[in-house]
Amino acid sequence: MRDAVLSDQVAVEACVQAAYQPYVERMGTPPAPMLADYRAVIERGVVRVATIDGVVCGVIVMWPEIDHFYVDNVAVGESSRESGLGRMLLNDAERAAIAAGRQEIRLYTNAAMHENLGYYPRRGYVETHRATDAGYDRVYFARRLAPASNPVVATVQVDNGVFRVTEFRFAPGATTGFHRHAYDYVVVPMTTGELEIVNAEGTTRASLTSGSAYTRQAGVEHDVRNPNPFEFVFVEIECLA
Repeated sequence: MRDAVLSDQVAVEACVQAAYQPYVERMGTPPAPMLADYRAVIERGVVRVATIDGVVCGVIVMWPEIDHFYVDNVAVGESSRESGLGRMLLNDAERAAIAAGRQEIRLYTNAAMHENLGYYPRRGYVETHRATDAGYDRVYFARRLAPASNPVVATVQVDNGVFRVTEFRFAPGATTGFHRHAYDYVVVPMTTGELEIVNAEGTTRASLTSGSAYTRQAGVEHDVRNPNPFEFVFVEIECLA
């Protein structure tokens, strides 16, 4: 599993087309994922891909909302449907949700996709409601996740399409999980102390002072842990535009 990059666009589109083409005749119209602008979606940093021997065989589009983690699209190429890739993609979403401090995943499927109506409950998802949206008959599911023993609590305070401001509260020993920043961002520590940073180069400790902000560029990949015996809090401001 890895984040999608722009050079994956054609492969991502091909995977999505292969996954959803069998439903076109049944639904009488192309499913919504077949109509998405994948260049724009990849640029948002919300696409992950599963590869086999370097070939994209699975795609998941997902992002955190204020009170849940949203999965917009799960696509597995027809030749890989019995390989467990769908399970792998949903497991990746669960890890991302926990890392983002969310305790619920929400997604939907089309009412005509009968296979999914049985598949998601087997994965622990519960049907919440049905509705017609954008001309599609949709069935909505949710799954509650067990909170981490030492959770990072993320609270989105502002998200206006230009900036996203999120408060992060780390219990002692809490860790975000390995993640990649899709946007340039500013961090404003609200606590004085240290954070442990794990990346491809190894593990380091950063000494932070309350009120002393710093910036980082998009593309940073790391895991962040609170090694202090007290709660550590910072505010992250992402530049979305």
